[in-house]
Amino acid sequence: MKYLRDLLVAAAFSALAVLAWQLLFPGGSQPDTDIEITALGTKNPQSQGTEVWFHPEVSIPGMTAEAFAASMSNGEWELRDKSLVSYKGQPATLSWSGPVPDGATLTFTRHGWSGHVRVTINGTTSEHDLFDANRGAPNLALRLTEAPGGQATISESISRSAMPAASSTLLLFTILSLARAARAPLAPSVAETRSHVMILAAATLGWTALTLYMARTDVPAADVPRIFAYVGIVVLLQACLIQLFYLHTRVLSSVAMTANMFLCNVVFSTELMGQPTYLLAAFAIATLALNHVLMDLLVRLRALRLTFFATLAIFCVFVLASFALGRSLVPPSEAAPSETAFEGVRMVDFERTPNVYFLSFDAMIPEVLAQEYLGFRPTYLDAVAASGAHVFANMFADGMSTKMSFTQILKLRPDASLDDDDLVTGNIPSALRQAFKHNGYRTYFVFTNTYFGLRKGVYLDEYVFHDDYTVCSFLAGSAAIAGFFGYCPVQGLFMATGVDRFTPSIEMGVRLLNEVTTSSDDPTFYMQHFLFPGHTWNNVTTEQHMTEFVEAYRENSVIAAQTIDTAVGIIRTNDPSAIILLYSDHGSWTSRAVSLADDPRFYVQDKFGILAGIINADMCLPYFRPPEGQSFQTNARIAAALIQCLAGGQSPLSTPFDHNVIPLFEGKEKYQDYVYE
Repeated sequence: MKYLRDLLVAAAFSALAVLAWQLLFPGGSQPDTDIEITALGTKNPQSQGTEVWFHPEVSIPGMTAEAFAASMSNGEWELRDKSLVSYKGQPATLSWSGPVPDGATLTFTRHGWSGHVRVTINGTTSEHDLFDANRGAPNLALRLTEAPGGQATISESISRSAMPAASSTLLLFTILSLARAARAPLAPSVAETRSHVMILAAATLGWTALTLYMARTDVPAADVPRIFAYVGIVVLLQACLIQLFYLHTRVLSSVAMTANMFLCNVVFSTELMGQPTYLLAAFAIATLALNHVLMDLLVRLRALRLTFFATLAIFCVFVLASFALGRSLVPPSEAAPSETAFEGVRMVDFERTPNVYFLSFDAMIPEVLAQEYLGFRPTYLDAVAASGAHVFANMFADGMSTKMSFTQILKLRPDASLDDDDLVTGNIPSALRQAFKHNGYRTYFVFTNTYFGLRKGVYLDEYVFHDDYTVCSFLAGSAAIAGFFGYCPVQGLFMATGVDRFTPSIEMGVRLLNEVTTSSDDPTFYMQHFLFPGHTWNNVTTEQHMTEFVEAYRENSVIAAQTIDTAVGIIRTNDPSAIILLYSDHGSWTSRAVSLADDPRFYVQDKFGILAGIINADMCLPYFRPPEGQSFQTNARIAAALIQCLAGGQSPLSTPFDHNVIPLFEGKEKYQDYVYE
């Protein structure tokens, strides 16, 4: 009851404070005006060009050309002094959102080289012809406050006031709660002290379980009990320390519970960790207050405490069970069935059976996209060119993650399912491998670690990896350092880190290639994935992070080039007639902070656009041509076309399939709309 009173007092005071602020500074309640300016690329027949000149500093006091230019994704507009001009890459769009003063205008220059411009203000769109043969007409000036949404409604004012009011309420509530705690008797009973520690332990394990479950596609099952045990040991040490300060167990337990929530959950959220420091601090203070209240209520109310413990126990057991049962349940077998039926796919007989090597490289993108999104030409492009590979134009992956991409290429007919480790490791059959097995091939899959699974299935002949995959393999930044109380640095004491960690796996792959190309009697279908040059980490959310990633990508592209030279050299020396497909699993992922709705071109090209080329397959080139009306290719379609070529023209797809549809978006987006060459 006392906390409810504190909350009501804080809410009332905050509401009055925000209301007073609105009355004293009415401009603060003005709603944002959404502006979008598009140079259409069309023009008056008499115009000599399609230029659009826009003058932000004249149009909106306090705004600069740089502020509008920040909305660009690909530099379609150019900065000229204090103005912006568009004359290429059209249609080209600028956007901005914010409060505007009364009488503000958008100003555009009219002259003989001007084209058409579309202006959208708060959802109201108008198009204007800026052409003026004699340049005697006045500039086009559009008043912003005449557009709908220029004045704040009561509901908008309330909506805009909600955040400061809520923040003020939490801050004041925290102060009142801590003040009350300071006045309260400090000496808790033994039962209360025990309850504080038990609540701390239960809450910490609950946050740990939630984090592991949310990241279950990337967390190996073997790591789960280790992380729980490690977190449990840390919490036990915390409990011992709290006992040393017996009089302050409630306050210390609340502080520890807040810290543990950050270290076992919040630190893994790129969205939260990407916020400014002051917002994170405010969030931590508010969380501390709520945890303090929760701790007090759970200690006082036995029924609530038992419910809390039971709920978290059930959830933790559920998470552990989901990881345990998530492993492949396919029973061991000495041999796989000779044939397996796949919907829309048929087995075809090859007219020739050369060895086939699918060598994939993580986030290897074509020069066009590398120049546009990374700003340089990667070294591996020289290695691909030197290999003599036929490079495919406008190449796309079938998925935007490694697991998803491999799953889709193995199916030959990509669908909306995300990924399936058991398909990659051969615990369940795949159409691509079965097509080769049908023709007497021996199948291989080689990777750095056990990211795809621990156990080889009966539908794959050889599954080779160098070391175990752990949850730390794909963490970076603060999550890798502080997550789960420093679990990864502690684990790093017992294993290598950085590039050196992957070097042995590259050497292993090279040795295996040498063995396979010289000793295999049966025809070989060999797949291997190399973790270079590599995509952005989860924490790449700022300009500094991006600069660091670009430099890392530049260095790793050299390693990728060396690996291509070595691998192709071994195969050509030992197996000169073999077909080699060099390809990538997905794009460089520099668009982490962008959604499909925000910038569909950047989003699709960056996540799906890849480099791919094929060696010793000149006779198959007619089968690699895209269908009429299309100018792109995908990994799955190339794989199906290769099988068709080896089978003398008989396609493995028994029914037509539209590879133009991007599977992940349920048919709403098509690759052809995002070609880049």
